[in-house]
Amino acid sequence: MIVAIDVSSNSAQRAFDLSAAAITGKSTHRLVSGPAGVDQQLYFDLRRHGYDFSAPVIEGYVLARGLGNRAMQFMGTDPFAESAFRSPLWSNQNIAELGGFLTRPNGVVLSRQVAQKYGLAVGDRIALQVKGAPTTVTLVGLLTPADEVSNQKLSDLIIADISTAQELFHMPGRLSHIDLIIKDEATATRIQQRLPAGVRMETSDTQRDTVKQMTDAFTVNLTALSLIALLVGIFLIYNTVTFNVVQRRPFFAILRCLGVTREQLFWLIMTESLVAGLIGTGLGLLIGIWLGEGLIGLVTQTINDFYFVINVRNVSVSAESLLKGLIIGIFAAMLATLPPAIEAMRTVPASTLRRSSLESKITKLMPWLWVAWFGLGSFGVLMLWLPGNNLVVAFVGLFSVLIALALIAPPLTRFVMLRLAPGLGRLLGPIGRMAPRNIVRSLSRTSIAIAALMMAVSLMVGVSISVGSFRQTLANWLEVTLKSDVYVSPPTLTSGRPSGNLPVDAVRNISKWPGVRDAVMARYSSVFAPDWGREVELMAVSGDISDGKRPYRWIDGNSRQLSGPLAG
Repeated sequence: MIVAIDVSSNSAQRAFDLSAAAITGKSTHRLVSGPAGVDQQLYFDLRRHGYDFSAPVIEGYVLARGLGNRAMQFMGTDPFAESAFRSPLWSNQNIAELGGFLTRPNGVVLSRQVAQKYGLAVGDRIALQVKGAPTTVTLVGLLTPADEVSNQKLSDLIIADISTAQELFHMPGRLSHIDLIIKDEATATRIQQRLPAGVRMETSDTQRDTVKQMTDAFTVNLTALSLIALLVGIFLIYNTVTFNVVQRRPFFAILRCLGVTREQLFWLIMTESLVAGLIGTGLGLLIGIWLGEGLIGLVTQTINDFYFVINVRNVSVSAESLLKGLIIGIFAAMLATLPPAIEAMRTVPASTLRRSSLESKITKLMPWLWVAWFGLGSFGVLMLWLPGNNLVVAFVGLFSVLIALALIAPPLTRFVMLRLAPGLGRLLGPIGRMAPRNIVRSLSRTSIAIAALMMAVSLMVGVSISVGSFRQTLANWLEVTLKSDVYVSPPTLTSGRPSGNLPVDAVRNISKWPGVRDAVMARYSSVFAPDWGREVELMAVSGDISDGKRPYRWIDGNSRQLSGPLAG
């Protein structure tokens, strides 16, 4: 599970990194603004004042219906300003017809491999959907990547001239951002002093860090599930090794009588476990890679639905992931083997022939298990009650509670079985009395199996409750939010907000359509909040879109206080 989750997550992250690298290039900073973009006049001003290491960029996602109906990045650039930023794209051997790229209306260039995959040649038309509106572009050039990494960067990229991109994305006179290469802080300070209101400078790594923060919680959840599965596996290994040791106690007694030392017996058991662990871990790595390939589709779909659009073309299996899986697998096997190996080493030959000696040791541990349960359980509850939203702290608390519940399994099993025996005896006769007592007599084996089963069932129930709660919360939110009979919006590439706007004429006339009693307009956009230092979602509405179910300020009768600020 650990390797599978690593493979799927790393493959998705690498796909995003390659896509971002194709756009970012060698830029160190960028100038960005609100949803409308940056005024291109700022770029002209920077050039006039000698800031030659600057390049205008328009970027966005489009649905390439002529390329397998897949989402692709679209980048509009000025090739004359690109040599310092993305020079491999603009070398003479990469673009076949630079003149057509600059002069032909709606001209674009693609990777040669992508064009060959879909049977396209220079001059062919490609159907796109840009911000929900259908359009067509003309293939005027082909890019020939220098290596495999460059090929992966270009596999999801369509490039056009800046003016073409402005027309397609309906951004006349605007830019998505301005890329900069800044080599010293003094230059950065001078540029910042020239920025108009509403424009800010950020490093090129800011976007990647933001995306990483968004997906960290998703990755942590997957990792936590894999660790819980590993914990269940440790209990199963421990139970298996313990059963094996108990079964071979007479054999170990004979070895001790023949002169085998305690240390030799200990290393015999540990070596057996090491060999089994190596075989199991090796098979686990292979199965993990196979599962990771299958999980890539699910992980990619989740990221596309909630965060951003990526297309994973290659499975990324890093040596670090394999090494981590190998170390954790062997460590888990050795850790689970350690207690029974120590018990076998410390047992004198005579007592190995008596089963009661092993069970008496478990009985002596009962008070300490209660103490450990109380200590770990209290620590876990304290971690869960700490204020804040740190997932790592929450998972530490969760694992502490799980281990505490596993530790209480032996004494709790003994307590319950001893009290069930009389009632089951009266109900079922001798068999009813024997069954609970046999469980107590073999507590060294049964309690571990019960603990492992308990953790597996608790994991299943916990995940089911979490998913069910999420679904119910979503259903409640939809019930409050979706109060209209019909919703009209432009198409979107993700499950988030629409990627474009409705036509102005449609917005003006929609309330006049036959059968429409009332129409409420809403618009969503991401804006930067300087006081918070991050982007927030801004929603502008023309009225109550929830039929009185949302706590809007004007619903409680204070609309006068709000009318002034809204009008401004």
